[in-house]
Amino acid sequence: MTAIAAGRPLQAHALELARRPAALALALALVVGMPTLVATAASVEAARSEQRSAALSAVGGEAAALAAGLDARLGALHGQLVTAAESRLLQVGAARADRTLVATVLQEFHPLLGDARVLFFVDDRGTPLASDPPGAPLAEAARAAYAAPSRAPAVDGSLGAFAAPVRDGFGMQVGSLVATFAPGALVEERAGADVVLIDARGRAWRPGEAPATDRAPAPPGSLAATAPIGGTGWSLAVVRPAPAAPGLGALGFEIFLFRAGLVAAIAIGAYALAVAVRALLRERAALAAANARLAVASRHKTEFLANVNHELRTPLSSILGFAALLEERTTLDGRQARYVRNVREAGDHLLGLVDDILDLAAVESGRLEIRREDVSVRALLAEPLRVARGTAETRDQRLEISDVPEDVVAVDPRRLGHALGLLFSSALDATPAGGTIGVSAAIESGHLVVAVADGGPAVARERAQRLFDVYGRLRDGAGSASGPGLALAKRLVELHGGVLLVDGGVGAGSVVTVRVPARGERA
Repeated sequence: MTAIAAGRPLQAHALELARRPAALALALALVVGMPTLVATAASVEAARSEQRSAALSAVGGEAAALAAGLDARLGALHGQLVTAAESRLLQVGAARADRTLVATVLQEFHPLLGDARVLFFVDDRGTPLASDPPGAPLAEAARAAYAAPSRAPAVDGSLGAFAAPVRDGFGMQVGSLVATFAPGALVEERAGADVVLIDARGRAWRPGEAPATDRAPAPPGSLAATAPIGGTGWSLAVVRPAPAAPGLGALGFEIFLFRAGLVAAIAIGAYALAVAVRALLRERAALAAANARLAVASRHKTEFLANVNHELRTPLSSILGFAALLEERTTLDGRQARYVRNVREAGDHLLGLVDDILDLAAVESGRLEIRREDVSVRALLAEPLRVARGTAETRDQRLEISDVPEDVVAVDPRRLGHALGLLFSSALDATPAGGTIGVSAAIESGHLVVAVADGGPAVARERAQRLFDVYGRLRDGAGSASGPGLALAKRLVELHGGVLLVDGGVGAGSVVTVRVPARGERA
């Protein structure tokens, strides 16, 4: 690849690359492909981190849900125990130290404390008076709870205990109602999860095991989340194995394949674009060369027309001059005078054709300008109609003119009058001897509208537009209408912002309508 030189315009570099589609595609593949590899690796790592965060969040939610459930059950057990301790019957039995009455009350309340394993009544000296089931030994957890009753359960081994004071009718404590329970039994089982309880002293244990201060709540590499269990001072930890990342490698490979495909698509698109640009550059170069050739041809045409104008006008001037001398200074008989007149008229006609061709060339090259001035419609049509009347009289034709308005229009009277004269002449040529040519003029919706109807044979509507072809010929035979004069008329009308329409009609003749803005606006 050609090295990019300092200071060169960026457009030049782009065009240079566009001329080499393969180099452009390779450059884009390298520029986009290398960052794609880095981005893919970063995406995979980000996906793994996001997966671990999502898993850790899920474990945290699981721990919070389990802790809330356990707190609710412990709170319910403690509340039920306090309610049972306030029983009047239990207070009476405790005050009298009536073992039988107390045992009966315990048997009645035990089913109401669903999570309690054993109920004890311990008097104010620490002596157990009764239990349910009867004869159960007072566990160390129960002794600890009796010694320091609180919302936080006492724990010994795999047992926990709550204690609630029992008072007599005078509000004096006469003992305590103690309930033992298995904390592990209150924890919901979770498939694939390891649930660890941590008491207020920092001892951790799993359900069914004894607490230990040296137990690690979570093995290395696992995901663990801890949640407090209400106001008990305990915590609950949920431990799950760290999620293996099966599929992450596949995910990374899929991401890489997607991005590699994207890079390939970009490279292919760049290659196709470069091919199209190269073809466009070639077409532009060919078009520039063709324009240069056309400019040369146009210059040659202008030079040719100038030479033709000079070469034709010199002999035509001589012919017309000698014809005028013959008419003015020579005695001619009728036949000779007719011949000289024919020569002069043919010369005038030929001179008019030369002028039309030169004007048409000037219009097409954009060198002909119109000069608007205010002129009445009658004054605009006066000269073209005068010439047309004279021609019609010599040909035994009738020229019918509708009322011409006196409105003033802003046009170039010389150019537009010449165009109308060409149209009148064409209509006269197309009309046979004895025929009629109709001319009408009007101002409609701010436009000057002039219509010319000839009396020639009918012309098919689809062929009528050939009337304005420079090299076209609308009718065959002596009454044919050639293109240069009519083409010039159409161009002169369009220079005024107007339009020229032809209706071939379905009967005899054709109608040519000129529509020009009266004040110089576009039609």
